[in-house]
Amino acid sequence: MVRHSNASIGPTESRYSIAQYSASGLFRWVDNGFIADKQWLYKSAKTEDVKHEEAWKTRWHDGLKILSNISEFLK
Repeated sequence: MVRHSNASIGPTESRYSIAQYSASGLFRWVDNGFIADKQWLYKSAKTEDVKHEEAWKTRWHDGLKILSNISEFLK
């Protein structure tokens, strides 16, 4: 999904990198008030279920919006 490459560096230069990963379940757990989906659904009211379902449908798109894009680097 994400292309990666490195620019060439000189013999006296150093390269450092950090790779991070977060499981999507962690974000759902936080969104649920620090409980699992099953527990949240058991405790929630019907009106909350509808709102929760709508948020679930857009979660992937919302996550993509917070990633950096090329226009940010060209400024």
